[in-house]
Order: sequence, then structure tokens, then C-alpha cells
Amino acid sequence: MNQFQPPQSFEELKALIGQFGIFLPEEKRKVINDIIAEIETSGGIQNREQMEQLTQKLISNIGLPF
Repeated sequence: MNQFQPPQSFEELKALIGQFGIFLPEEKRKVINDIIAEIETSGGIQNREQMEQLTQKLISNIGLPF
């Protein structure tokens, strides 16, 4: 049995979202795509503060417990 392997790169993450995003509600898909776009626009995650802000945005908008 194959176990799920988390994406090892940003490109793998985008491919995973592209492939399985249809199974998410539209509003959650939008939040994830907005965060991906923000990372791409800024040229990647620039520092720990930005990473924490994006993580908090993701957690609060898609309802993950933290």
C-alpha cells in the first residue's frame, strides 16, 4: 500500500492542488490559490515572518485546528 508523501517542492505542491483541488470547497480552494499566488508574486517566502503570516492566513481561512 502506498502512503501519501507530502510535496517536496513548491512545484509539487501546485501540481497536487491542481490535481485534487476540485475536491475542496470553492472558498478553501480560493484561499489556497491566493496564498500560492502571493508566494509566486513575492518570489518565494522571504522570511520567517512572511511564512508565519501565510500559515496563519491558511489556518484561519480553511478551518484547520492549530
